[in-house]
Amino acid sequence: MYAGASALAVEADFYNMELVAAEPIATVGYGALRFAFHPGTVAGGERSTFSLYVNNDNRTLVKLLDAADGAPLVDLERRQWQVVEIPLQHFTWPENPIKTFHFFGNVRGTFYLDDIHLVPARPCPQAAAWTHTAAAAVAGTAFDLE
Repeated sequence: MYAGASALAVEADFYNMELVAAEPIATVGYGALRFAFHPGTVAGGERSTFSLYVNNDNRTLVKLLDAADGAPLVDLERRQWQVVEIPLQHFTWPENPIKTFHFFGNVRGTFYLDDIHLVPARPCPQAAAWTHTAAAAVAGTAFDLE
């Protein structure tokens, strides 16, 4: 287990697993999907696939084994918990709200998923200070509004 008292064990060969939200989830205020993955006994091969998409829409497909920059989001050879964070903008056509997540692929063996959740968007680190110059009564006097 990565967090808590249990993890989801998936005995895989060829699989399409749907996780359904109890209530639709509005994505406003969220920046990423995060989950923990453990490859367990999974054996990957040259043509192995492991992907994720949202709301039954294959246009939102994210390939977890082949990343565009050459570094996969999960490493089947690293036999330990791996935290995966996928920015919501990587889901090309995200519907709002999110109703389902689908994990699918053809890896064989047992793998584990844990701590699946949406991560709040990070607030802007810049602070704004407003300066207002008063009208003719106090001409030339400035004060900050915070």
